[in-house]
Amino acid sequence: MAGGENGALELERIIRSAEAMRRPLQLANLSLEVAPFLQAAFPRRVRVQTYLRNTAVFGGSAIALVAVSLI
Repeated sequence: MAGGENGALELERIIRSAEAMRRPLQLANLSLEVAPFLQAAFPRRVRVQTYLRNTAVFGGSAIALVAVSLI
C-alpha cells in the first residue's frame, strides 16, 4: 500500500499549503523589488519615449511661462 501512503502524504502537503495561504501576510517579512517590475512592465523604448515626452512638456511649459510673464 505504498500508493496509499504516498497519496496521504501528498494530501497532507496540499492541506498544509492551503493553510499557509490562508494566513494573513506579515508585512514586516515582505520586501518588494520595484526595479525588475518596472523593467518588465516598461521596456527601455517606453522609458526613453516617456523621458522625451516629459522633457518636451516641461520645455513647453517653461516657454509658455516666460511668454506670459513678458506680456
